[in-house]
Amino acid sequence: MESNKEPSLWPLAILGIVVSYLTFRRTQNNQTTETILPQVNAKVERYFTPREPMVVPHIPSPTDGSDTNGRKDGTPPWKKRLEIAAAFIAFGLLIVNIFQMRATQKSADTADKTLKEMAFEKRAWIGPSSELVLDSSPSFTAARFEKQTILVNMTVKFSVTLQNLGLSPARRENDTFVLYPSEDSNIPPEDWRRQRPCAMSEQSSKNPIGVRAIFPGEKIALINRRAVAVIKARNILAVWIIGCITYQDAEGDQFHHTHILWTADLPSPPVPEVAFEEPRATWVPFTNFRMVDSAVD
Repeated sequence: MESNKEPSLWPLAILGIVVSYLTFRRTQNNQTTETILPQVNAKVERYFTPREPMVVPHIPSPTDGSDTNGRKDGTPPWKKRLEIAAAFIAFGLLIVNIFQMRATQKSADTADKTLKEMAFEKRAWIGPSSELVLDSSPSFTAARFEKQTILVNMTVKFSVTLQNLGLSPARRENDTFVLYPSEDSNIPPEDWRRQRPCAMSEQSSKNPIGVRAIFPGEKIALINRRAVAVIKARNILAVWIIGCITYQDAEGDQFHHTHILWTADLPSPPVPEVAFEEPRATWVPFTNFRMVDSAVD
C-alpha cells in the first residue's frame, strides 16, 4: 500500500539560505574595500601635493564610508530588503518542511498500526469452548524408585473441547496439560509452573508428528485425556490443571499460546479422606473443575 508523498521543500529552503549568505559576504567585502581605499588615496594625495601657504579646512569626502543617506556600508535600501526577505523565506520554508515531515511520519505510523490491527483481528484464536469435565474419579498409585523410595502418583482423566474462534486456519496445533496438587488452596501455581506446559507444547509443535490444523469455527474434542503428578504434599487441599495450547497462523512461523488454569471445586468446609496409606496422603474428593484464568499471546 503506497501513500502519496508531497514534494519536499528542503531544496528551496537550503537555496534561500545559501543566497542570503553569499549576498551578505559580498556586501561585507565591498564595505571593507570602500572603507580602506579612500583613506589610502587621501594619504597619498596629501603627501605628493605641494603645500600652500593658505590653510584650507579639511572637508570629509562623501566616500569616507557613508553615503548621502548616512548609511555606513553604502548598500542600497532595496538590496537590504531583498536580503531580509530571502532570509525570512528560507526560514519559513524550513518550518513548513519540518511540519510536513512530522505529518508524513504520523501518517506512516498510523498506517503501520492499522496493518498490525488488521493482522491481529484476522489471526487464528484457539481456546476451550466448554468446561473441563472429569471422566472418572482421580486415582492414586504407588511406584518404587531407587533406594527403596516409594512415591504416590495422582492421575486425573478429563475431556475438553477446543475451537478456532479466529478468521484464519491454525496449523501445527499441540496442547499440553499438567496436574498440580497442592497443600495451599489460596496460592495459585507459580509463574514458572504455568509457563512449563507452553514450553513442552511448543517443543512438540515443532515435530510434524502429532500436530493438526484447526480451521475457523472448527471444534476439536479432546476425550479421556490424562494428567499425572507425583504427590509431594501429604495433605492435598487444592488440585490445579495448567493447560497450554500452542499453534501457528496460516502464514508466518510465530507461535501463539493460549494459557488456561483450572482448579478443582472442593466442598466447603473441606473433608479430607485417606488417599494412600503408605506413604500416607490425604485429599478432598471433588467432581468437577472450573476455569479461573486464561490468557493469549
